[in-house]
Amino acid sequence: MHESQLTAALEQINEIHGHMARGQAYRGYRPLPVAFSGALGLVAAYLQPYFVSPLAPETFALYWMVAAAICAVLAGSAVGLHFLQQPPWERRQILFVWGQFIPCLVAGGIAGAGIARSLPEAIPLLPGIWAIIFSMGIFASRPFLPRITGWVALYYMVAGAWLLHEMPDPTRPAWALAVVFCIGQCAGALMLYLKLERRCVYVED
Repeated sequence: MHESQLTAALEQINEIHGHMARGQAYRGYRPLPVAFSGALGLVAAYLQPYFVSPLAPETFALYWMVAAAICAVLAGSAVGLHFLQQPPWERRQILFVWGQFIPCLVAGGIAGAGIARSLPEAIPLLPGIWAIIFSMGIFASRPFLPRITGWVALYYMVAGAWLLHEMPDPTRPAWALAVVFCIGQCAGALMLYLKLERRCVYVED
């Protein structure tokens, strides 16, 4: 086989693996860490008065971005472990999924930092903006997840619109944001369990 033919064959194999990665349901997310990250949001709301100064609303944005990062690390811990355990061709699928969802987390951080620095009076809009951006990340990842997760994405979209209307006071604990996030994460965890983990248990049995 000529070198050009070998290169073309390898490219075709990579393309086939890419299509397979796009067409398979991603099983790296684990319900328990996802649900626990939602509960952690309630803890963050409870602890907010100890870290956020009513005289410095910008600390609200910083505090909740740190809380979101901790939740992301918690929910993503199982994802990272799953990634390391997979063969190279399955890691391709994981990178596809991450490539759809991670930009929404980055966008949320950029929006939070930019508004806190340049437009502090708009900080009450951040919870709604974050929920809507998170919704877009789930919608983007939906081709790799159970179809029912589209309802979770829709929930975050509607909840984000409600938070934009309510505009929580950044000088008080953001219970509205925490409850919205907790409900969404627990619903997502339940759907992952019903559609992926429990189904896998039945197949193995």
